[in-house]
Amino acid sequence: MSSYIYLTDALNNGLNVAKPIVSTADILIQGTKFMVTAIGGIAIRLKNKTGGLSVKGTVIAASPTTALSFTPEANMFDAIGVVYESGIADGSDCWFVISGIAEVLWKNSTTATKGYVALSDTTDGRASNVEVPSSNPVVAEHFREIGHVLEDNAGGINQLVKVILHFN
Repeated sequence: MSSYIYLTDALNNGLNVAKPIVSTADILIQGTKFMVTAIGGIAIRLKNKTGGLSVKGTVIAASPTTALSFTPEANMFDAIGVVYESGIADGSDCWFVISGIAEVLWKNSTTATKGYVALSDTTDGRASNVEVPSSNPVVAEHFREIGHVLEDNAGGINQLVKVILHFN
């Protein structure tokens, strides 16, 4: 038995075409402001207001000065997502992941451990991790949490680490 995906156009003009799915790699869901990434993240698009080219994996915050824009996360408690693509000019629309799996830019020379809690780090735009607390977490750490680490990484410079994102 074959599986099918049903397609329609953005204006709902009755396209409604059934296409057979050969494999899950054949499925791409993307609009002008929303998409599902190839590794399982949910991404949206806002303006890059980082002051330069976007850098994949950067932890970001909503811009306090420009509507519908993001800036690099700067105070550890205001993270909203992780940049999905590098090289997008300041002022241009840029994809960032808000949930699901993302590649996160890790604090330089810091080990990532699968199963640990991923935190927005004190280094702007970077992440680090701590063990899952065995009892009540430290409140400040709880509000820095951006997800859970999915893979080990020995550390280095500008390392991307897969994290399943959620924000507190």
